[in-house]
Amino acid sequence: GGEGQPFDVEVRALRSRLVLATVRLHAAVASALLPTPLKPHYAFNLRDMRRLVLGLCRCEPLHYRTAEGMVRLWAHEAERVYADRLVDAKDKSHFDKLLETQLGQHFDLRYAQLVGGEGASESDKTDNFTGQPGEGEGEGPRLLFADFFPLRPSTQPAFVSAAVSGAAAGGEGEGEEDDDIASFEDEPLRAIGKLRSAVLPPSYVDVGSDAKPLVKVLGAYLYELNAGAQGQTLPLVLFDYAAVHVARLARVLATPQGHALLIGVGGSGRQSLARLAVHTVGALWFVPERSRTYGMAEWRDDLRRLLALAGGGAGKSSAKGAASAGAGSGG
Repeated sequence: GGEGQPFDVEVRALRSRLVLATVRLHAAVASALLPTPLKPHYAFNLRDMRRLVLGLCRCEPLHYRTAEGMVRLWAHEAERVYADRLVDAKDKSHFDKLLETQLGQHFDLRYAQLVGGEGASESDKTDNFTGQPGEGEGEGPRLLFADFFPLRPSTQPAFVSAAVSGAAAGGEGEGEEDDDIASFEDEPLRAIGKLRSAVLPPSYVDVGSDAKPLVKVLGAYLYELNAGAQGQTLPLVLFDYAAVHVARLARVLATPQGHALLIGVGGSGRQSLARLAVHTVGALWFVPERSRTYGMAEWRDDLRRLLALAGGGAGKSSAKGAASAGAGSGG
């Protein structure tokens, strides 16, 4: 429970079901989505189950007080670990059915209930493959979690997304908590400054199913990044789809031994969004210095510099090490 504070009874009662659902989902994915010459990375193993469990271990009793909130986190981590590696809509649709099966069998819930719409259609679910409206990743509901979202614990009810909705609405009320929510809406820069100066590490919280508050917060991080940049500003215009990907990248960077290979056409924004994600988690941005004569010797030199930065042995140190952009990452 962290700091000696236990989880509520209904959350603790989920332990065995979460374990069983994780094992069965992994077995179903590993047997149904097999590696092929065109999909050699479909090699799911026990390390993937470990990553899902690591995501669950980031929860804190203060922010996860209901069984539904915990199941939302489980479903989100399952999507990030498994679905984000799928490369076409057919495979993603198959994973959706596998996830829906486990939700129904072990938690008596449907995905539509988790994202806040009992009557939501299958097309409303998040699509990790396309970004076209109506195919999932457009304006449909989704599960969103982040550890860089500035929410005060005192503003969070049993289900944290309610506090996020209040912040997004910008409604005024009475009392100290309402003032703090208003300050988050009016001065996100001050809010993320408090988050960075906090003694305890940031909490991994449920941002809700609407990405608009996330876009506002990331806009403040982007302003902060550009203000401290020396001739290398990011001229980004953030929108829901981009904000969702930044949150996913930040999650990978905050995970022990986290790593990702970003695949896409040149100019699609991979490097720009990765750079913003690196800034949100307080890591260092490292790019190999390429040239016409760049070869194995230069590559080894860059690798030595990267390892020195990650270990804090040279240059500016960071508690979260260094994030590297590969020579072929582009965009």
